[in-house]
Amino acid sequence: MNTITCSAPANALCACYSYNVPYVAVGTFNAGNTFSVELSDATGSFTTPLTIGSINSTSLTGSIPVVIPCNQSAGTGYRMRVVSTTPATTGSDNGSNMLINASTSSPQMFLSFTPGAIICQNTLVTFTVTFSSPASPMLTWKKMELWLEVELPLILPPWLAEIKSPVLLNLQGMS
Repeated sequence: MNTITCSAPANALCACYSYNVPYVAVGTFNAGNTFSVELSDATGSFTTPLTIGSINSTSLTGSIPVVIPCNQSAGTGYRMRVVSTTPATTGSDNGSNMLINASTSSPQMFLSFTPGAIICQNTLVTFTVTFSSPASPMLTWKKMELWLEVELPLILPPWLAEIKSPVLLNLQGMS
């Protein structure tokens, strides 16, 4: 008897974003097999599942790239499962509810700083960040090609004063 299990890529997902869903299968899957990830509705029901990613494979372990549709409704009870075609097998769901945040328009952020004119060396600079949408975005700083999480309210990390090159701020429109 063939079985398939999968793991959720995260407990909270965002519409319009791509993820990888790891799976483990037991049994024999024939040439031409397709593994597909199905997304439940917001209550966890697979009555009308939505296929969000597929791969052609007979491998018993792997990862399936998926994209949460941009028009996916927000909800806290979503689940995923993996199904196969040859032979037809319906896997168990990921085992816990997932949050999907709805897509938002591009984040709008306003950055101001004082002093607002030319900044001389050793001058204390205060940055103020305000958002018009979304109200509570997730922020990350990028330093030396590594993303670092930043809590709101935004307090600039001490290492910012040590660097001489630009720092990138990544805004993701999910709360």
